[in-house]
Amino acid sequence: MANNYDKFNELLSSPKAEKIASKQDEIKNLANTSDVQKIASMVNKDELKSALERGDTATLQNALASLMKTQEGSRLVKQLNDIIK
Repeated sequence: MANNYDKFNELLSSPKAEKIASKQDEIKNLANTSDVQKIASMVNKDELKSALERGDTATLQNALASLMKTQEGSRLVKQLNDIIK
């Protein structure tokens, strides 16, 4: 059974990852939008950093789910989907 590291490496070499990499400039431009700035102000960065370091996927998934329920998060997801279509 593949571990998370193997799954991540597989994802990085997938056609989806290549497509995302080819759209880096457009994705980076989203970082400067007011929606992203507002989302950034909504999260507890220390808590998310700690969850990342611990590999606490449940906390990260809950944080993402909460953000995606906001108007800003919903718009950001739509914009990202539009870019990588």
